Amino acid sequence: MATVKEAFTYKYQSTKNSEIEEASFSPGDEVEVVKEWSNDMLLVKNGDGVVFNVPKKNIDM
Repeated sequence: MATVKEAFTYKYQSTKNSEIEEASFSPGDEVEVVKEWSNDMLLVKNGDGVVFNVPKKNIDM
């Protein structure tokens, strides 16, 4: 598992008819790296199973 280096908050909408929700990440939180993109971004999954594109600089592999 990878861990979060610096805190950040992302907004997401799980379906087009649902409300916009926030997911906050704190230093030390564990995330699963799903895909490493070639443009300094990672696709990660949080503990709730929601996926996010985040900058590599925010994640400690």
